[in-house]
Amino acid sequence: MEESIWFRRWPQSKIDNLLLHGVIREYRKSEKIYKDYAQKELLLVVSGAVWCLLPDRKPLTKISLLYPSSLIGLSPVMESSSTHDAFEFEAAEDLAVMAIPTEIFIDTVEQKPNLWRALAESTVRYQRSCIRLALGMYIGPIRDRVIVAIYQFGLAGIDPDAIGTALCVDISQEDLATLLQSSRQHINKTLRGLEQERLVRIGYKRIEIIDPLQFSVLAHELMPLTDSHRGDNRR
Repeated sequence: MEESIWFRRWPQSKIDNLLLHGVIREYRKSEKIYKDYAQKELLLVVSGAVWCLLPDRKPLTKISLLYPSSLIGLSPVMESSSTHDAFEFEAAEDLAVMAIPTEIFIDTVEQKPNLWRALAESTVRYQRSCIRLALGMYIGPIRDRVIVAIYQFGLAGIDPDAIGTALCVDISQEDLATLLQSSRQHINKTLRGLEQERLVRIGYKRIEIIDPLQFSVLAHELMPLTDSHRGDNRR
C-alpha cells in the first residue's frame, strides 16, 4: 500500500490505521464493484484491472482502465455532493480490492492535516501520469498504441524476469478496441501483424505475450515520456 502513488508520503502509522479497518473483497470479471456517491467507502485496487464506465448509457460506455494501487471513491471525499454525473466501475478481470470506510479515511487525514496536501499532490501526480499514458495509447501508429495498451493491461507493474515464458493477457479484441477508440477489425489486423512479428499469439478473448521481457522493453521504447502507469497506480 505504501508503494501506491496515493500513500507514498503517508506515515506508516496512518497507513496501518487504514489497513486495520480495510476489508479485502474479490470480484469476478464483469461484476459491478462501485458507483460514485452510492457507497460510503473507497476502494484500493489490489490486483486486476477495473473499467471506468460512463453512467446513464445503455449499455454503459467503457472509457478507461484502472490498475492496482488505483484509488476509487475520492470524489465524495474531496467534495460533499455530486456536481456531475457519477462514474460506475466494473471488474475488467478477476480482481481484489481493499474497501476502506470513507469516514475512517477522512478521520485519518484530519488527524494529520498535512495529509490533505499530500493527497492534493498525489492527485496532481496521478493526473500527469494519466496524460503521459494517453500520449502512449492515443497518439501514434495503431501498432504502437496496441503494444502499449497490451503492456499496460498485462505487464505494467510486473517484473517480466519473474514471469518466465509466455504470459496470457485476458482482454478481448472488442475491449482492446474500446480502450483505444478503434474498430475491432482494425485491432484484429494489427494483432495479426504483431503475431507475424512473433510478439504475440492470438486466442479466444485473450492475447498471449510470447516473450514478456522483450515485449516490456519494446513498450517502454514506445512510451518514453511515461513511467509505468499500471505500476504507479496499481489505476
